[in-house]
Amino acid sequence: MPTAWPDAVPRHVFSARHSRPRFKDTWWKHVVLLLLTVVTTSYAGTLYYLSFASELGRRPVTLHASTFVHGLWYSIPVLFILGAHEMGHYLFCRRYNVDAPLP
Repeated sequence: MPTAWPDAVPRHVFSARHSRPRFKDTWWKHVVLLLLTVVTTSYAGTLYYLSFASELGRRPVTLHASTFVHGLWYSIPVLFILGAHEMGHYLFCRRYNVDAPLP
């Protein structure tokens, strides 16, 4: 007669104390991705501002370095909301001992 399923599987598979590799030191990837996200959301905010400003004035608005500041006014609140949401996921993963990378 074949062995029952739980007895056929080694005990260390079900052990709660089985250690897995923890989060490795790859913080530089997260910094690079954060900077890319800030740049791309600021660019999207700048384009949104330029499209709004050109429709309001009925003439095209040229792209200058100073218009990038208007994109930051869009980017900072969006990234704050997304960062708070993702940090909630990360903190609960830490609380319940679940491996998760930084948000």
